[in-house]
Amino acid sequence: MVHNGSLPSHKMPNMVFPVRVTALEEEDLEVTVVFWREGHCHEFKFVLKKTKEPGEYTAFHGMKVVHIEKTSVKEHYIFYCESQRDGKQFGMGKLMGRNREENPEAVEEFKNFIKRKGLRLENMFVPEIRDECIEESD
Repeated sequence: MVHNGSLPSHKMPNMVFPVRVTALEEEDLEVTVVFWREGHCHEFKFVLKKTKEPGEYTAFHGMKVVHIEKTSVKEHYIFYCESQRDGKQFGMGKLMGRNREENPEAVEEFKNFIKRKGLRLENMFVPEIRDECIEESD
């Protein structure tokens, strides 16, 4: 993952879970994400609406713009989300693939993407990847 420098360290996810992307009619996509907050698993679904621009989608009534870029590595994509938050431009990108094992070629393409977007490699981080969200008892 990478951010544009506007993400405070306490907001960076330290663990991530599989994301499900389902193709809908008219090139829209339904995205299901699971995240961990306040000691519990939460599932969240939203629709990415296809725009006229190649690889560009909007979400949340146009409040967020998501760019999806296919890499040369089979089944690896870069998702980059841009929005305004508290008057500041916010951006976050993810390298995503069907397989959770790290692919050095895909990571290199992600680093090139980061440079091309004018982002800093220092803002790239790798959260723990979990197969599923299981709430652990104390």
